[in-house]
Amino acid sequence: MRKISHACCLILIAMAFISTAAWSQKNEKIVFSKPFITNVMKKVCDWQLQNPVALNERNENDWARAAFYTGVMATYRTTQEKKYLDAANAWSESCDWKLANRLRHADDHSRGQTFLEIYEI
Repeated sequence: MRKISHACCLILIAMAFISTAAWSQKNEKIVFSKPFITNVMKKVCDWQLQNPVALNERNENDWARAAFYTGVMATYRTTQEKKYLDAANAWSESCDWKLANRLRHADDHSRGQTFLEIYEI
């Protein structure tokens, strides 16, 4: 009886691996397609713009805020939807287009990437 249950387990495990590999091959083309990635970028960006982190609304925690706006700009470049550029502009204006105060602290310079990306448009 044990040999049968071990054999059944092995068959089930093999079937799981085979079905996972088949799913992976079938959906890999979809998951790595530009339309799929663009759709996910927009969903994430739209949600985060509608639900800002309270600390970041006060322009504190610059490195995290700057990293987010790097993503906003990537979404703009990918979609060319003006609302993303407008969001980055609004944040930049809220910072008066200035870097933060600590000259020798990289976190305080991270805003500059978004400023430069907007300037290049």
